[in-house]
Order: sequence, then C-alpha cells, then structure tokens
Amino acid sequence: MQEKSEGALRELTKEGDETVFSEFQSSAPEQDLGSTYVELEHWLVFGAFEHEHLVSAASMYPWSNAQIADIGVLTLEAFRGKGYARKVVRAMSKHAYMQGYEPQYRCQLDNHASLAVAKAVILQVGRNFSGLTALMEIIPMMGSE
Repeated sequence: MQEKSEGALRELTKEGDETVFSEFQSSAPEQDLGSTYVELEHWLVFGAFEHEHLVSAASMYPWSNAQIADIGVLTLEAFRGKGYARKVVRAMSKHAYMQGYEPQYRCQLDNHASLAVAKAVILQVGRNFSGLTALMEIIPMMGSE
C-alpha cells in the first residue's frame, strides 16, 4: 500500500460542501455508497481532496443516547491505497474524542482494505457480531498525526 497522499484534509459541512459531496457520490459505485453509509448530514464529516476533488470521505453519527459514534468511510476506487481513508478516519476520530465521543469502526471481516485502514489507524477488535462484522475501537493517539 502506498502511504503518500497529497491534497487537503478538512471537515465538510452540509452548507458549504453539498455540491462537492454530490459530485463525490456520483463518482462512486452504488454498492459502495450503500455499504459504507457516508452521509453529509451526519454529525461529523471529513474529506480528503486531490486537485480540489473530493476523493475520500468519512462520516460519523452518535448511537442513541451513548457517547459512541459510528464511522463510515468511502474512498473512490482510483484513489484507494494512498492513505486517504486512514487520514480522514484519524482526523475525524480525534475531533470526536475532543467532543467526548468514542469512535467505533465496523467492517466485514473479509473486507481486507477496510481492515487495513483499521490497522493503519491503530484499531483493536472490540466485539464480533455473528462472525460477520467486527466492531473496532480506536485507541486514542495523543500527539500523533
């Protein structure tokens, strides 16, 4: 996996990024959109840009009345393996921690790319549901990028 990625990384807002997010979604396969559940309307959304185009986005939303927030991440196929997902998940998770939330990352156990993001962001398996989905907990990384 290539670790270098260029471009800006920032929080996205519904008010300021609706057009760029819509373009991002229309560039992604329908199956990816459904399985990742990344939405601009969620509580917290971050994106990575290459040449002013959104290439990776992650969003999170709080669970019920808990201080836990579920993460979804999607990187356009042509930009996978360049570290974008790792960067958006890490930045968004740090922001969530500062707001008092514990980020949770779920993925299929056979989704090797998603598991690689989990390892790159320093995640640990927290629970296993039905042998199909791992619920991972982000370990706080104070002082790291």
